[in-house]
Amino acid sequence: MATVVFSGSRADLARLIQRLPRLLAGLEPDIYGIARGLQLRLGVALLSKIQQDFITKARGGLGDDGIRWPPLKPATIARRRGGGLGGVEILRDTGELIRSFSPGVEDRPSGADGQVFELKPGLVRVGTNKKPWHHRGVKNKLPARSFWPLDGRLPAAWWRYLLRVYGRGLARALTILLSGGRRI
Repeated sequence: MATVVFSGSRADLARLIQRLPRLLAGLEPDIYGIARGLQLRLGVALLSKIQQDFITKARGGLGDDGIRWPPLKPATIARRRGGGLGGVEILRDTGELIRSFSPGVEDRPSGADGQVFELKPGLVRVGTNKKPWHHRGVKNKLPARSFWPLDGRLPAAWWRYLLRVYGRGLARALTILLSGGRRI
């Protein structure tokens, strides 16, 4: 763990700490890129949870998001297996869709083909533009296989993980702010 030495009065320290929420909300200039760094970390973490749950659901399991995908039809499995009926994962036939959820590392998104990764003040939006019809389904043709809850709410298991990531990112943000922008 790095040690930060702050040169200033208690009042100066209090002012810096009081600025942090406004800075993170995009209401104050962010000359050190603190808010963006924290948003990048959260976006990467969210993609990681989406991808992990995708793998679980593709194998017939229940994701941490509380979603279980309907199984493939026997005819679909047989067609993919050349007549056999075993071992086919849902929505994994080309790998294109799951790759679009590749998270990246800490504060560096992967930039995978089809990935949506948008940051605005107070907003982190992640997802994919690959095969969106699977997410909501097609009436009388294709069952919904949602990548995350359709009501837009984050599952409790995801929140716990994101709060840990946020805590580490917030500590990093405070370190940068207190050190005058130096990356320690």
